[in-house]
Amino acid sequence: MVLKDPFLFSLLKHLNELFYLNKIQKLKSGEIEIYEPGLKSMVLRNQKNKRLEFSSNIDETVRFSEFIFICVGTPEEKDGSADLKFVKSVVDDIASKAVESKVVVIKSTVPPGTANEIQNIFNNKLRKKNVFVRVASNPEFLREGCRNTAQRT
Repeated sequence: MVLKDPFLFSLLKHLNELFYLNKIQKLKSGEIEIYEPGLKSMVLRNQKNKRLEFSSNIDETVRFSEFIFICVGTPEEKDGSADLKFVKSVVDDIASKAVESKVVVIKSTVPPGTANEIQNIFNNKLRKKNVFVRVASNPEFLREGCRNTAQRT
C-alpha cells in the first residue's frame, strides 16, 4: 500500500504508535496477550528480578540495555519483498544514541542477509564513536502455544 496523502500517513503512523504503546503498557503491567504455557509467570518473575523490562523510550532503552530487541512490522511491498523501513528507522535511532557496545537482536521477520546489512549500517554509523554493536537475528517460526516445550527438546 502506498500512501500519498501526508495527513492520512501521519494519522496511520500515530495510530500505529498508540497501538504499540498500548501493547507495551500491557506488557509492563504483566498482561500477556500471547498463549504460551508458563510465559506469564516467567515474564513476571523476570520483571520482578529486574532482568526484563519493556519500553518504548528509545533513549532509556539504549542507555540501560545490554541487549536490544527490534520487534517492528515488516509490511509486504507490492513485489512481495519485506519493507525494512521500520527496522532501519530503529537502527538509526539506536546508532544515534549508543555510547557503549550493545547486542541488537532482530526479532522482526526479515529476509536472509538482513542481519549482515544491519551490521554494516551500525559499523558505518558508529565507527567514529568507537562503539561496537553486534547484530543477531532471531525470527519467529514456532506455532503459538508450543514455544516453551519446543525449545526444551
